Amino acid sequence: MPQINVSVPEGLKDWIEHQIGGGRYSSASDYIRELLRNDERRAQRLATLQAAIDEGRASGPAREYKQVFDDLRRKRSEAA
Repeated sequence: MPQINVSVPEGLKDWIEHQIGGGRYSSASDYIRELLRNDERRAQRLATLQAAIDEGRASGPAREYKQVFDDLRRKRSEAA
């Protein structure tokens, strides 16, 4: 596995050691890998959210709330 060396301030080093001492991580590498995986998932969720926002904005003006709820009520009563 390729390696990257990272320098951190003393406070962050203490925090990493505290996380390892808690027993959830076996090494600083395990902890850093978990942080990176979480950041990658967060970035993917953000990209998905931004794509949905962009799609919504491109779809044109929103309908009035009353019209939306009236349509939902009509569909519910038709399904019953």
